[in-house]
Amino acid sequence: MNQLAGVFAANVTPFQPSSLAIDVPWMKRHLAYLRNHGCDGIVPLGTNGEGPSMSVDERKLVIDTAMEAADGLVVVPGTGCASLPDTAELTRHALQAGSASVLIVPPFFFKNVSSAGVLAYYPLRETADPGFLASVWDNELGGRYLGSLEGHRWEWYFYLRMLWQYPLFAPWLAWLPLAALIGWRTERSPGLTGYLLLLSGWLVMLLTGGATKITWYLLPMFPLLALVIGQGFWEGGVGLYRQLYPGAGYRDSVPFSLRPTWKVALSVVLVGIAVFLKPYGTVLEKVSRREFVGPYRPIAVYREVLEDLSDHGNYTLLIDSFHPHAVFYQQRANRTGASLDIQYLHPPEAIVDASRDGVGDFAAGDEVL
Repeated sequence: MNQLAGVFAANVTPFQPSSLAIDVPWMKRHLAYLRNHGCDGIVPLGTNGEGPSMSVDERKLVIDTAMEAADGLVVVPGTGCASLPDTAELTRHALQAGSASVLIVPPFFFKNVSSAGVLAYYPLRETADPGFLASVWDNELGGRYLGSLEGHRWEWYFYLRMLWQYPLFAPWLAWLPLAALIGWRTERSPGLTGYLLLLSGWLVMLLTGGATKITWYLLPMFPLLALVIGQGFWEGGVGLYRQLYPGAGYRDSVPFSLRPTWKVALSVVLVGIAVFLKPYGTVLEKVSRREFVGPYRPIAVYREVLEDLSDHGNYTLLIDSFHPHAVFYQQRANRTGASLDIQYLHPPEAIVDASRDGVGDFAAGDEVL
């Protein structure tokens, strides 16, 4: 089995607007672009490539075009279909054409497949393709947990640090100890609070024990802790209500003196907007502000410079490393008629191979920014 390493782009499949046929020349130019910008391979006919939407013949044409225009790119086409014979035919065609490997999606049309059927797939696949189980172990189970894949090795407290530094959740995390204590000490919810905390702790220990540590592995933790915090707020509010009105249950009608006036209602609405819409306010701030300081300064620089490019000029933007706002304004400039290329002074080793497309290869007449 081939050992795949590097950056693989899930490339799109172009179609001609009039005939809806596959635009082969455009696809060849696109593959050349990906190759010149540091990609090591491509994955055609995946989700981005709309493979499941095409006929077998169309997918064969995409595979043949990719192999013809690869010029050093490793090609891993998606050959999975809802039909097993079509999957086998496309897989055979791709391997005979010289593909390094293939991407096969499990059967996806019929739902609720039995566990026995899923488990039976693996020994059958191993029989048809010896080494499959070893690759699953190396890339998912043993290799990802016992070893560090793709350089994602961090300190043991990496996930605790990420949990505290996550900008949208950190303010709420400060309430976690108090909310957990309130939920644990009430007579109605200690079981739920304890279960959520136990599940959260187990998840952190499981992730911490793995050698490969990636930020998004932590995402399932946030809803669990959010439930603990929300339960604590609820129980705290119920307890406060009972202290104010000892004879009333928390589901009883609210006394008249506690019913909100329009001023109280407006205050609650404004507080809710301030708390729960803060992330959207951050987005609006980035879009609307013309002056930035600190880490957001590049946004204003890219906008001020790249918005004023000549419609027919050739430009090269040199930046220290990848920045999504630069890519956004590059696409905007190119759509308005300018020709803007981006080159990185210090490309990350795992993302761009600087020796393949070195800085300094500019066309005559380029204006370097």
